[in-house]
Amino acid sequence: MLRRTKIVCTIGPASRDKKILSKLLKYTDVFRINFSHGTHEEHREDIERLRAVSAKAGKVVAVMQDIPGPKLRIGRLSQEPVILKKGDVFRLVGKEIVGGSSEASVNYPEMLSLMKEGDTLYLADGLIRMKVRKSSPEIVECIVVQGGLISSGKGISFSRRQTSLKYPTEEDIRHIKFGLDHSVDLIALSFVRSKEDVDNVRDIVGDSAYLIAKIETRNAVDNLHEIVDASDGVMVARGDLGVEVSIESVPELQEKIIGECMKRGKPSIVATQMLESMVSNPVPTRAEVTDISTAVKDGADALLLSDETAVGKYPARAAMVLRRIASYAERRLKERTGMHEDNLNPEEAVSRAACILATYSGAKAIVTPTQTGATARRVSMFRPSKPIVALCTDAHVMRRLCIVWGVLPVMVEQASSTDELLDKASEACARMGIAKQGEYIVVTSGTIGVRGSTNMLKIMKIS
Repeated sequence: MLRRTKIVCTIGPASRDKKILSKLLKYTDVFRINFSHGTHEEHREDIERLRAVSAKAGKVVAVMQDIPGPKLRIGRLSQEPVILKKGDVFRLVGKEIVGGSSEASVNYPEMLSLMKEGDTLYLADGLIRMKVRKSSPEIVECIVVQGGLISSGKGISFSRRQTSLKYPTEEDIRHIKFGLDHSVDLIALSFVRSKEDVDNVRDIVGDSAYLIAKIETRNAVDNLHEIVDASDGVMVARGDLGVEVSIESVPELQEKIIGECMKRGKPSIVATQMLESMVSNPVPTRAEVTDISTAVKDGADALLLSDETAVGKYPARAAMVLRRIASYAERRLKERTGMHEDNLNPEEAVSRAACILATYSGAKAIVTPTQTGATARRVSMFRPSKPIVALCTDAHVMRRLCIVWGVLPVMVEQASSTDELLDKASEACARMGIAKQGEYIVVTSGTIGVRGSTNMLKIMKIS
């Protein structure tokens, strides 16, 4: 059965080997590289290795660069991981040191002055909790209330967290420029707070990559509508989000964020702890299976694995399990609009009509020749029961569409006429094994050579 929900896997120490990457490639549509960890040299090697493996396999995949954003993080530790126990004293210091079991440096020393006696600090997505006992601009001394394991680069959240830090940071800008030099396809923006944060990155990136805004702060939730409008897609980053807001509200917020994306034809990604137990176990918990199924039924375009494939014991197995659960959950999905149909603009109305025509005619696929990816995204927002074949003339556009629900991107040469365009649609479906001679497909596209002009709808028989 064709899987329509896309899978994002994080590359890390557990998945850098070419053999592991080749296994992951069977189940993965987008590979994420977390720039909060590692060096640019390691990231360059990861990108080159991934592209070599995917080229050899003949599979189209995208590369997502995840930049750190203005998040307070601990610095480098002398051993990995460090075990913190309840009652331990742990100090955060402003000077750059190699930390250990009793202290660690932080990446933004100026934020130490914001921590006051009695404040609660959360580390590692809230798994570790500490109370501030003493504070100064140089050193903050804490008592561990809830222990656990920490490693270099883990994030710290607290109620007085500074919201006026520059976005993107100087570190982020260096990462972004590196990503552009290596043609990453998507850039995930951590700790976005407003539309202006997304716009600032857009000024640097232009149209070179999709910008995926991560919703993980209270400010981002408050400014959700404008952030979705300004970005190319959104990630529901449930780890930090569950620290910033009441944890019981996360499921409701997840559904709301996905719904806002569907209304606008923007891809949504659900992330954090999808299969957390599979970091160390070969099978998931029943609660994780239910969580994944819920995300699929909410309408998420993609599901993301982080530690499961970056440092886990079973990276390829975790991706395989995620695919199986998502595929099964999709069987109960029904076509839906994601919006009130009386609010459709002309391009959306044509895309909706394509879905209806494909359903009632028994067509095998909806084919969307697209220069920018917009037509394919518009058809996807209605969650049709038929596969969406996106004919792309630009390799960057083709790879970016790997994150969009139900879309199968394929490269073709630019058509010079409508007849040639229809021939290419027929040939692509036949070549991909989606439709054979005598079967029907639905084609929707715009005027050749004119961007953003979806106005044609045709049903045709494969010759």
